[in-house]
Amino acid sequence: MRKIIILFSFILFSINFSTAQVCDKINCEDVKNFINVKIIEETVKTYPNVKSLEEYFKKNTLATPLNYSEFASILNSNNFSETRVKLGDVINSIKIKPEYTKEEFASKIMEEVASKLSEKQKTACNFGSLKIKLINDIDTYLDEKITDTFVEDGTSTGQDSSDVVFKQTDSNQSVVVEKPGFFSFSNLNLFTLLGILLPLILFFILFKNTNELYAKNERRKKDIEEIKQTPISNQSAYNRTQMSMSEFEILLSNSKVFREFHEAVENIQKQSPVNVQQPIVSINQASNQAPISSSNNSNVFYIKSPVENYFSANYSSPTKENTLYRFFPKPNKNEAEYEIHTEGGRIDDIISMVEKNIKPACDEENNPSNNTRNIKILKKGLVSLEGDKWIIKQKALIRYE
Repeated sequence: MRKIIILFSFILFSINFSTAQVCDKINCEDVKNFINVKIIEETVKTYPNVKSLEEYFKKNTLATPLNYSEFASILNSNNFSETRVKLGDVINSIKIKPEYTKEEFASKIMEEVASKLSEKQKTACNFGSLKIKLINDIDTYLDEKITDTFVEDGTSTGQDSSDVVFKQTDSNQSVVVEKPGFFSFSNLNLFTLLGILLPLILFFILFKNTNELYAKNERRKKDIEEIKQTPISNQSAYNRTQMSMSEFEILLSNSKVFREFHEAVENIQKQSPVNVQQPIVSINQASNQAPISSSNNSNVFYIKSPVENYFSANYSSPTKENTLYRFFPKPNKNEAEYEIHTEGGRIDDIISMVEKNIKPACDEENNPSNNTRNIKILKKGLVSLEGDKWIIKQKALIRYE
């Protein structure tokens, strides 16, 4: 992407510095009108009734060209309607492109004219010779209108003699032609200005983005180095939101603070005159007893995930590993309540499969997020056994915490 921006800037810069916008300096339609009338003049000069047009042909110069819309009316009123339709209207339809430079302007227009004329029409106006003459006339006209600035009566312009040239006019008066200097703004236009500013702006933006990317990359390198130098135990504590339950239990049981707390509580119990407290159990014992309290029913079974609106009885398991749902059969054995449990896998893995594994069997009170660390059961679901399928009769209600 960076290379494309630089290439685009260079092309735009080159185009605007190599292109002199002719149509910004003169009225290009006047040049086209002049050419149109000249070709008509050469075509009809042998016609018997051409005398009615001669006075108009004499007035047609590059300095005072005949407007074609007015000249078309003159052709119609002098019985040259066919010439207007087949020749004048055709040449008038030419579109002059504004990007033509001064050096190519005349030849490009004559190429457009040539593409519009038939071979018969080219022969009638002796197009080969006329084309050369018109190109010379237009080039001379452009040199006078675009390049030179005249100072009449020989008045000194104050420039160095290398920057001015003296010419002799038809009236034998000397004129001074001022050459544009290296830092002259005489040929400056909007497109040239854009060609200068756009590359500078794009370069500034590119430079700024490069610095930001470099700074961001350095910050990431620093963070990676800090993580590498952090002890493993601290890393585990820092990333505790991504721990499994067994990893957390091991970390807690190895904690010096927890052991001291456990010993202090036991001492208080021993010193108490009436010990009504139950013995304190370790974290490993507590975690092993927790699921028993919620599943004293020996018929409890587990299934990984639903299939549309049912659970397959063929995939039931007596253990919770790699499962998501816990089922509590009712005495009639044909119905069971169920709930989600998060003991069979990582919470992040469970949340990532919400659409497939949770939504078909649960109504959600809220939406999960990247900070979700638990799924609370607000209401158990109900299923009914039909063949080898536990059909969902009522979805469970859950909340992400």
